[in-house]
Amino acid sequence: MRKWMIAAAGILSMAAPLFGQEKVVIGGSGALMNELPQLIQTYQSRYPSDSVEIFKQSMSTTGGIEGTKLGRFTVRLVTRRPEDQERGNLVYRVIARAPVVVAVGKTVTLNNLTEAQVCDIFSGRTKNWKELGGADLKIQVLGRKKDDANLEALQKQMPCFAGVKITAEAVLLDRGSEVDRSLANRPGTIGVTDFESALRGKDGFKTLTIEGVAPATDSMASARYPYFREFGVVTVGEPQGAVKRFLEFMVGQESQKVLAQSGVVVGKYTK
Repeated sequence: MRKWMIAAAGILSMAAPLFGQEKVVIGGSGALMNELPQLIQTYQSRYPSDSVEIFKQSMSTTGGIEGTKLGRFTVRLVTRRPEDQERGNLVYRVIARAPVVVAVGKTVTLNNLTEAQVCDIFSGRTKNWKELGGADLKIQVLGRKKDDANLEALQKQMPCFAGVKITAEAVLLDRGSEVDRSLANRPGTIGVTDFESALRGKDGFKTLTIEGVAPATDSMASARYPYFREFGVVTVGEPQGAVKRFLEFMVGQESQKVLAQSGVVVGKYTK
């Protein structure tokens, strides 16, 4: 009997991070994570009895989804919806959006592209900027090896991008920060990055208008600029207790003021 009680206690202690819901352990990446310490400070001033911790270990969205299932976090910020085979008992909800940006190195003289031109560049059909009225400079497409949420968003939201295979000559990097650095340092580069990087304005690259419309939170909200990245969260089951309170706080007015600094618009999106 005693052995059974010890085993049961061990199982319950393992399950506590998943189902206790009184302690919030949140992990993730991207713009929401950058402002998370300030959000937590504001939240805990309102709910001092709730405990909120940041899981600081960096991992991909795929790894984060699995980590949530295993109880490493009670809330995981993700950059894509879980696939059917990943979902299990996870609940996903979108809480914010931010414009996706097509950016080029400053050696590129063009400031605007059409959708068709963007698709031709990333597919490899257009290989030199002079073909588009720019300088005689080879186009170097940049991307990421995996979990490229910005490029995936553009592929889904730009009609001509459907089914396009990225050119085999593209330079594929591990992290978004490496894409930003390469945009700044490699001649003739083009890549897809996040709006926060564009707002910082210190990375040595410039953003392009698409069909004459600049990426901005207001043009995104009005659908004039239809390319955006979703920020979502996954929890094990429907959130309760402190987790529910924290997620409601994240889509509130106080959070909007903080996240607006990163070009992120929070809200209870359903699409």
